[in-house]
Amino acid sequence: MRYKIAVIGAGQITEGHLMAMTELQERLKPTAIADIRIDRAEQLAEAYGMTAYADYREMVIREKPDIVVITL
Repeated sequence: MRYKIAVIGAGQITEGHLMAMTELQERLKPTAIADIRIDRAEQLAEAYGMTAYADYREMVIREKPDIVVITL
């Protein structure tokens, strides 16, 4: 089974988490990221093939992730 991951927060520590997830790509699939600074979310989303959101609630409703990682 491959788990869909959504990330809340696009700060400095977030990229480390995303890199770790890509090492486990057979089990984990980062699909979306949300941050109130949409420019930061968009930057990471582009780098890791995810969808960016400014509102984490909208992200969870639309993406229906299996796991949410909070990196605040």
